[in-house]
Amino acid sequence: MKRSIMGCLALAIAGIGISCTNSHAPPKDGRVHVLCSFFPMYIFTKNVVGDVKDTSVEMMLPAQAGCPHDYDLTPEDVKKIAKADLYIMNGDGLESFGEKQVKAANSKVEIVDTSAGVEHFHHGEGAEEHDHDHAHEGKKDADHEHDHENEGHDHAHDDHDHKHEAHEHDHDHGHDHGHSHEGGINPHFFSSPKRAATQVQNICNALVKADPKHAQAYQENAAAYIAKLNALDKEFQEASKKFRRSEIVTMHEVFDYLAADCGLKIAGSIYSAPGVEPSSAEIRQLVQKIKDSKAAAVFTEPQYPSRLGETIGKETGIPVETLDPVASGPVDPPNDYYEKKMHENLDTLSRVLKRPE
Repeated sequence: MKRSIMGCLALAIAGIGISCTNSHAPPKDGRVHVLCSFFPMYIFTKNVVGDVKDTSVEMMLPAQAGCPHDYDLTPEDVKKIAKADLYIMNGDGLESFGEKQVKAANSKVEIVDTSAGVEHFHHGEGAEEHDHDHAHEGKKDADHEHDHENEGHDHAHDDHDHKHEAHEHDHDHGHDHGHSHEGGINPHFFSSPKRAATQVQNICNALVKADPKHAQAYQENAAAYIAKLNALDKEFQEASKKFRRSEIVTMHEVFDYLAADCGLKIAGSIYSAPGVEPSSAEIRQLVQKIKDSKAAAVFTEPQYPSRLGETIGKETGIPVETLDPVASGPVDPPNDYYEKKMHENLDTLSRVLKRPE
């Protein structure tokens, strides 16, 4: 992160014309320029903007980049930030470059942290230690069957304060979080339709504030999209009532929230930190954990090589399937891309975990 900002400054000094502040930002053209950090923020924002012609929406990271855990800003990124009016980010440390680097590129840009107000838990809780109070209380550990008497899926999480109000997080969004995944908030909200709905509302609120003349369009678009996300969440909850197995293995913590929504438990993750290959000892420990928990399947992701997942599947004798957290996608996705991918995920989970009729 520091390298890219310093490199940008060096290029500017050399006269290449790249500025790390907005002092040379292009003149206003009457449009609202919205820059989104990575793919999920882009698809959510596109749905809120809809057909509003005076608002442009751009994605900063390449569409196929995935989660920006260890991403460094490039000079081209700095150019994009410099002309943006709104910068839409996931927040809670997912974007490794943080708010300070964005402000260094454009001191006047309005940063929209979509994590504000999202129900959350900390790293590790969703994987092994989190007591899913909203999950199925009648779950029988012996045969991994669910008694879904708790059909309402109480998401209150009374043991935790999951409602962090706007920008009242326990950390400074501007500093480098290091992504040690020790005790910090798990920021992968976007893979849960329920939590994505809150992020969409935050995006809508920011657009209304920045561009009140199109407030009605933003609000109507957001309401329609949130209704789709809420319906999707209900589909996952209804389908999960037929799951006969509750333990699964994932590539990393990106699916912890979706698992919680469905009353599933992450028996283990292959990657303890993004981009850090597990050691042989860690793989052996995971294999033993899978055998002990009788996990149903290993779920890989399109953004990660499938090699390790397939190896672990062979070692444990359980199937290897793919789930897409929609952390990446095509350059020009249709507005319903997120819902389509989530329905594919639901079909996969149902096929692998569903109780025989």
